[in-house]
Amino acid sequence: MSYRGFLAELLLAECDDRARRRSERRIKAAKFPREKSLRAFGFDANPNIDPAVIHTLAKCEWVQKGQPLCLIGDSGTGKSHLLIALGTEAAMAGYRVKGLGRDRVQ
Repeated sequence: MSYRGFLAELLLAECDDRARRRSERRIKAAKFPREKSLRAFGFDANPNIDPAVIHTLAKCEWVQKGQPLCLIGDSGTGKSHLLIALGTEAAMAGYRVKGLGRDRVQ
């Protein structure tokens, strides 16, 4: 590998590491009550939740447009899990997020 190629690889690795650490800091600053992810959500447990809609929400276009998101449903349907997971996705996308108690994310 040439010196230029080595330097390019080193800079890319540093940029990736910085982006990862920024995301981790935003997630930690959100102070979510627990760690949740979309990968860990059991879509099979609640067939009324459309995975395509949730994955579209995870792209955070609604955050960029300043639109609110409200999840409504019975107890035990995964609302808190989805809110924390979507907040985590938003933090990873570069947005500042704040967990506001048990079931609220700002």
